[in-house]
Amino acid sequence: MQRHHTRAAALLLSALAFTAEAGETVTSADEQTLLGTEWVLVDLAGTGTSEQGEATLGFPQPGTLAGNATCNRYRAVIEFDDAGHARLSALVSTRRFCSPDTNAQETRFLEALQAVLRLERDGGGLLLHAVGFDAPLRFAARP
Repeated sequence: MQRHHTRAAALLLSALAFTAEAGETVTSADEQTLLGTEWVLVDLAGTGTSEQGEATLGFPQPGTLAGNATCNRYRAVIEFDDAGHARLSALVSTRRFCSPDTNAQETRFLEALQAVLRLERDGGGLLLHAVGFDAPLRFAARP
């Protein structure tokens, strides 16, 4: 029973599914479609964003999720499976001093990444759905 709960919690907190189009999930075979893309946070689960810093979500190389959390940089290892889910490693980030507004956004952003359920395309944007967040995080493609 303990093992089942541990596995379920791990899957819930670290699963990541990327939907290329409605109903089409990116699998390990499709991972290349993410390479080189970067997304800018435009809405943090219905609360807008801070004007003091920019949060980003990027896929710079195979198996890597990286970006700016608003004030600090972050990086994680990501592995996709054939069902379209991925395991996200514990996030690591720099630890610069940030203003209170910037720190508040960064904390919520990193919490959402750690609790991610899935990513999906929304027109030209990207939505990140996370456990504990009533609305998704909205991203726009970086030009």
